[in-house]
Amino acid sequence: MMIYEGKGFYFRIGDKVKIVDASFFGVSKHIGKTAVVRAVCFDGMLKLESSGANIGTYHHSSLKLIEEAPVDFKSGDNVKVIGTSFQGNANFIGLDGVVMHVNVYGDYRIKFDDDTSLSFPPSSLKLIENNTEKAHRELNQTIIKIDKEMIKHLKKSKKAHDLINQTVKNTNQTDTVNSPSHYNQTKIEAIDIIEDVTAGYQSNVKYHIGNAIKYLIRAPFKNNTVEDLKKAVWYIQRAIDKLEGEQNKH
Repeated sequence: MMIYEGKGFYFRIGDKVKIVDASFFGVSKHIGKTAVVRAVCFDGMLKLESSGANIGTYHHSSLKLIEEAPVDFKSGDNVKVIGTSFQGNANFIGLDGVVMHVNVYGDYRIKFDDDTSLSFPPSSLKLIENNTEKAHRELNQTIIKIDKEMIKHLKKSKKAHDLINQTVKNTNQTDTVNSPSHYNQTKIEAIDIIEDVTAGYQSNVKYHIGNAIKYLIRAPFKNNTVEDLKKAVWYIQRAIDKLEGEQNKH
């Protein structure tokens, strides 16, 4: 039993196979050889290549699977087109696109900037940036942007300017409710910064931005700095998701 039986197809592009019977046109000289599936055609017919050369079209029943093709790309990966499409179109060579999904035959559906999408075999694609690297890069860019906006807003705010220049009053008694020590280590109390900065954000993300700021401020003064930083990133990502969700609706 072939591993793809029952899934509506027999082999995928890139699968390594052994030829056990003659080709569709009766050519038998390649029986016993190993080859790679280059294209999937109609009614279970497949085009094979060996050492980079086309060796004919074979019915799936004339082939035995040796090794399943690896999945080279994942949804969301950034790729560059370096070869022709599944249909032989060479107009997209050199363009960058994003992987939408892998098709059942092993080719990849790629979406381009103009919303055009086309299918390509894995050999026609080169990875630029995988999905995980892309998510980390975008998150870092967003954090930097938020940080710059926060600084800009604080500089423009008279209230923030006045707070920065205030002298911290010494106290022998710590108020754990109104002024916890881990929120009162800087010249500006955390609640004042949060209220001032979140004033410039939409109401549906103020809570998330406020929590992110809270964890960033208290992180160096708590027992688990890394955990607080991770919490701050989590709240920032939640705010990003909400804002992007609204943008996609328009």
